[in-house]
Amino acid sequence: MADQLNRYRGMLCLVIALALQKCWLEIMTVGSLLSFPAMALERHGVFFLAEGLTMILLACAAPRVRGIAEHRFAYGAAAAMLVASMALAVLVGSGGSAATALTVVEAVAGGVAASALYLFIVSSLCRLSPVLAVLVYLVGTILSFYLIVLCYALPTEIVFAAAWILPVPLGVTAFKGRELLGKSEAPATPVLGEVPHAAWKVLVLMAMLGFTFAFKESAMGNALFSSGSMSALGSHGVEVAFFLGIVFLGDRFRYAQIVRFALPVAAVLFLFVAPDTDATKMISDVAGAGFYSLVTIYALFTLFVLCSRYAYAPLRLFGLVLGAHNLCTMLGNVASQGLGAVAEGGSLHYYLPLAVALAAVGCMLFLVVDGDAFSLWPRSLAVAGGKPADPAEALRSSCAAVARERGLTPREEEIVLLIAEGLSFPDIQERLCVAVGTMKTHRRNIYAKCGVHSKEALIDLINHA
Repeated sequence: MADQLNRYRGMLCLVIALALQKCWLEIMTVGSLLSFPAMALERHGVFFLAEGLTMILLACAAPRVRGIAEHRFAYGAAAAMLVASMALAVLVGSGGSAATALTVVEAVAGGVAASALYLFIVSSLCRLSPVLAVLVYLVGTILSFYLIVLCYALPTEIVFAAAWILPVPLGVTAFKGRELLGKSEAPATPVLGEVPHAAWKVLVLMAMLGFTFAFKESAMGNALFSSGSMSALGSHGVEVAFFLGIVFLGDRFRYAQIVRFALPVAAVLFLFVAPDTDATKMISDVAGAGFYSLVTIYALFTLFVLCSRYAYAPLRLFGLVLGAHNLCTMLGNVASQGLGAVAEGGSLHYYLPLAVALAAVGCMLFLVVDGDAFSLWPRSLAVAGGKPADPAEALRSSCAAVARERGLTPREEEIVLLIAEGLSFPDIQERLCVAVGTMKTHRRNIYAKCGVHSKEALIDLINHA
């Protein structure tokens, strides 16, 4: 009972930490609730560059520093850096000859601390089952929405005080949440080549998402990244819908079908509805934010499952993916500004971002609907007593049940298990050292015995075995 209570307390602490982290970012960077007119350069780019590089560096150093997230000193240092970032912002805001240098230092300090804390939080979530991790993430982002709305309604003086205070409870709750969830054995850290293709697809997906939306938004006037109310409403609606779906429907929540339907619809509305009037701008903003949130939830869930199933170091996996996302977001902004300087007011200024966005969104949709990551979703919905189920054992049991019911041979059962683990047919062929023709024969026999015509249908059959 005590362990279960500590688990719930840990989850609550991580919810609060996520909400406070997003709220602080909105105040200081994303929404710029506090402005410092004397700042000598655009600090957002420096901040996101620092965030992205910090995440990449932590990912690359994961084998050596994976224990850093266990020490309260790391959380205290990160919180202190956020406070120092605020102090530097105030100092820069007062003007002075060293404003440019101080602005860079302020943005770097904030970016390094914010990214480190976020990676610590998501790595702590990996101690839960993947679905519980997604639920905690969703509750944290939903709570942050209301905190941010409150900040917009409060006087500037109170928001200013909050920017000073928030880093302290943020650091405390992030560390306490990890501590309450209990220590876990340091996971093995396989080389990247041993990670399933789904991990690489998620990295490419998030990198393209960041670049495309930053490029199109800046060049074409969509307000996705300016914290417009409609954008916030689109993201919030998706998060609430997923949270309610998981809580009330459980393993009947048809995640794959919903995303496969909603993503193309949101993409079309975001790409082709020009934000010329208030109504069309609202549609474009809501659709764009909804698309962004759908892809983000899909990516995070896939990463949680990969860390759970393959014992992949969360600090490395999340650091690589989120770092690439941040760096490509900044690159998209830079490219958009360059385009604006070259072709301001011309047709190229409109059609080039649209063409880039069309190509990138098409690739993203292809990466999402190919079935690899969708095969990971439903099996993790079985959470007994709030404790993580053994995903590998559950997977073997499901495949064995299908093999018994459908009369599969031992070799066919082995192939079915590899399919369920997210491997592609070429990967399976290489692992089993069989010829291409033999692999095609096995696939044809498995499909015939199981009464399916696609990999996705087979995975769905396994999930409901």
